[in-house]
Amino acid sequence: MELYALRDISTSDPDLQEVDIYYLEGILQKGKGCTRLLRASSSDGEDSVAIKLFPKTGAGHCSPGFLTEERSVLKLSHPNLVKYHSFYKDALIKGKNDGFNQYSAIIMEYISSGDLFKLVSKDCLSEKLAKTLFRQMISVIEYLHTQKLAHLDLKLENFLINETGIKLIDFDGCQKLQAGMNVTEPTGTCGYRPPEFSKGGYQDFKAADVYSLGIVLFTMVTGTPPYTETQDCKDSKFDHYYEALRKDISKFWKVHEHYREMDNREPLSQDFKTLIQGMLTENPQERWSMDKIKRSKWYEGEVCTTEELKRFLSCDE
Repeated sequence: MELYALRDISTSDPDLQEVDIYYLEGILQKGKGCTRLLRASSSDGEDSVAIKLFPKTGAGHCSPGFLTEERSVLKLSHPNLVKYHSFYKDALIKGKNDGFNQYSAIIMEYISSGDLFKLVSKDCLSEKLAKTLFRQMISVIEYLHTQKLAHLDLKLENFLINETGIKLIDFDGCQKLQAGMNVTEPTGTCGYRPPEFSKGGYQDFKAADVYSLGIVLFTMVTGTPPYTETQDCKDSKFDHYYEALRKDISKFWKVHEHYREMDNREPLSQDFKTLIQGMLTENPQERWSMDKIKRSKWYEGEVCTTEELKRFLSCDE
């Protein structure tokens, strides 16, 4: 199946365009709404690329998610960000009855190892390995914050992995960091978003990213999320593990440690538990900041060498 991407070649004449052809090879991820991330190759036979497709609106306009991602990443550059190659406001895929389905498309580097969800689904990570990847996550999120951006949808699936570590993707929910911002609609991904997201009316975007990173870190080390959140219409419901996290922290850890004992795994370190509790604090004003995270005993502990990291992540491909 081919994707016909229309590229403007004249700033003075918007109707003057050339067509870039990509051959679609398979779905890598299904995103929010009807967005799709696919593997593809270009007509010139170069290396594989990843293409993120956004369906056009009924009126033929670009989706807000495409415009947000394009605007957010154009000037970004960080070793733990996926590389973006091209943005196409207009792209076509042949549909039924000789018609064409309309999309906008983002072309980015293809990473063959998959995402962090795939890695953790096979087995949870040691605290040492998780800490190595977590430091990279902190580095790239801090960079975003210095660029006055918050990601607001951090989850295992949005961290791709290669032999050097992680690459962050998916910026269609990004928000600018500016005074007076107040988002009133629930957003983010169930189970990763902070509790204030499910209610709407949140303002501290940096604290929101910290909370989601806390969920990611917990899941990397334990292999399971700390609790389950489900959404019924616009109402979020949390399970009893969430209630224990808020009201009986010793019970919360006892339950999760019990599962580790059943799997013959080492107990979680107290420094790890302290960090998680700080990052998953319910009140965003009391939640740990990036600076406090980096000063924690767990964060400052031993990490994998470059060769150790490369050996582990290469073996997992």
